[in-house]
Amino acid sequence: MDKLSHLILDVVDNKRWVGIKVSRKGHLVSHLMFVDDLLLFGKAIESQVANMMEVLDVSYTASSQLISKKKTRILFSSNTLVGIRRKIVPWSGLREVDDLGLYLGFLSPARALGSATFSSLLISGEDKKMHTVRWQDIYKPKRLGGLGLKHLVKMNEACLSKRSWKLQSGEEAFWCKLLKKKYNKNGIKGNTKEVKAYDSSLWKNLAKELCNVAFNPDLCVTDTVLIDLVDINGNWNCNVFKEHLPRQCVQQIRAIAPPIRNSSSYELRVYSAHVVHSRQWSRIWKILVPERIRYHVWMIHVQGLKTNQLLFQRKLRDPFCGHCNNVVESPLRVLRDCRVSMNVWMSLVPHIHHSSYFSTDLEEWMDLNLPIL
Repeated sequence: MDKLSHLILDVVDNKRWVGIKVSRKGHLVSHLMFVDDLLLFGKAIESQVANMMEVLDVSYTASSQLISKKKTRILFSSNTLVGIRRKIVPWSGLREVDDLGLYLGFLSPARALGSATFSSLLISGEDKKMHTVRWQDIYKPKRLGGLGLKHLVKMNEACLSKRSWKLQSGEEAFWCKLLKKKYNKNGIKGNTKEVKAYDSSLWKNLAKELCNVAFNPDLCVTDTVLIDLVDINGNWNCNVFKEHLPRQCVQQIRAIAPPIRNSSSYELRVYSAHVVHSRQWSRIWKILVPERIRYHVWMIHVQGLKTNQLLFQRKLRDPFCGHCNNVVESPLRVLRDCRVSMNVWMSLVPHIHHSSYFSTDLEEWMDLNLPIL
């Protein structure tokens, strides 16, 4: 792929291949590569297509890597004349499409994204289901009682902050050059950004992040690690932060327990009560059973089962068990104390252990059964 890239750049330098511009004074883009996938950009004229096909043929001769025409598609801009399309498509032997479809599971449209693009991902009111566990709990690590899912909003903010830092610090990456040429002709200075209504959503969010974050090049020190920001007493060295960060940021850092030095790595400080709690949650995910059973055990611990007691709290139905008269259907009743469930457990548990087995609360009862699972 590197050799192919060099061939394309050589043809572009000889003016035989003209790419596209993101802006009037921006850089020309002739191709984009990702692993073994390739996007080619050029003018919709027969000579340009001929030069593209010639480069691909030379690459095949040198590397024996043939481009599959069945998987290759050609996409024209909306202002391309129909007559030109009818000439290029049969000559090239490629299939014309209106959009590029999905790539690695994500949409890769050729035009601006709008709400209609993601309409298939939105959940309508009729398809909504009742959720018994809060998203705040699901986002927690598994060792702290969650499912370990990433918080998409925070992940997006972190990604924008990283990209904004690259723009602010003068990164020479190609995407930085394109954005600066298209949206910021005079370069990025301070926190004043002129964002227009027709700008892309990417630039709007990056500009917003640049305005909200105070960037300081002095903090970009390559030989400093997190543990160096902790004093000899194990507390944050706030004097270092106060010199470079706003007061609000310093207060947020002080609210986080500083890291402690471990024998092999650095880890955040966790108090003893949390350690015990962490072991209990970790125990669930170490059970040698199918994943759906581990998930069910987790739902029991987080009080997420859709029992009549929970539905009654949401004013959806009566709280009583359908098999027991006037008895609230709690999670423990569903799992053990209901007469239907109890008949199963009495046939499995030795008679000598009945008194202790059926007299514990939910947490103790789960602890008794986890080793069995």
